[in-house]
Parts: sequence; structure tokens; C-alpha cells
Amino acid sequence: VKLTLIIVLLVASFVAGCGKDNKEQTVTNLRTKQIKLQQLRNVLDELVQHKLEFDFFGITSNGVDCLYFMQENGKLDLEFEAITQEQIPYLEKLRAFAAGKGFSVVDTTYGNKSEDDPSTPAPVLRIETRSTVEEAASIGEEIMKGVFKCNDSTNFELVP
Repeated sequence: VKLTLIIVLLVASFVAGCGKDNKEQTVTNLRTKQIKLQQLRNVLDELVQHKLEFDFFGITSNGVDCLYFMQENGKLDLEFEAITQEQIPYLEKLRAFAAGKGFSVVDTTYGNKSEDDPSTPAPVLRIETRSTVEEAASIGEEIMKGVFKCNDSTNFELVP
């Protein structure tokens, strides 16, 4: 029963991870770990060493700027899912960022529902960086500062 409850809470946390008002979520207490951009490299190291619960994690300072780091075949890619209308403009900003850096992008979805139109799956932009930990940390920092206007003192929650 305890394991079932943990699984249900983790799934709820993943679905509610980004794009929601974090102050009103009942699962907020699951996301107690916060980092600064300077600590991103350490979390990426944990990811590639399989020390995290999943093969991905996200960072967000406000629920809108949620950037995911995914590990696949020993390389790292980044993803952004637009759950809310407020996140939609960032799809094009991230697409422009990726083009400027020479990265390929893939438009996909995981079937999560858009908050604004539950009949429409939320779009996901995957930036195929195929990067190392050092490169992914640098790219992530550049996106959070350049696209989302965060800075070195911004606190980020880790989200599943």
C-alpha cells in the first residue's frame, strides 16, 4: 500500500511538475530539492551515473520555464513541454535558440493534455544536443539565462 501511494504521488508530481501554479499544488512537498544554475552540472552527473529515480529531470523557477534534461545512449538532450498558453511562445524562442546553435529539433508530444484545451495534447520541443554533462550544463544555463531571463541567483526546483 505504501509503494502504491508513492507511485501515485510520483505520477501526480510528474503530471503537475511544470506549467501549474506551484503554490497551489498538493505535491509541492515532493519537490524539496532546489539548485542554482551553478549546481546543474552536479545533478547532470547524477543523471548519467543513474543515481536519479528516472532517466530525466527538469528544472523550473516558476512552473513556466521548465526545461528537461534527458539521457539517451549516454548523451544528453533537452526538452520543453508547453502545458499552458503562457508556455507556447517559448517553443519558438527555443527553436530559434537551437537553430542558432546548429542543433536539430523534434516536435513531439507525450500525450499530456494542454491546460487550455484538454482535447489537445501538449506540444514538446526536443532539442537534440547529443551533449556531454559539461556541454548540457552550459546549454541549459544559456537557455535559462537567455530565453527565460533567469540569473545566477535564481532558485530552481528539481522536478521529475
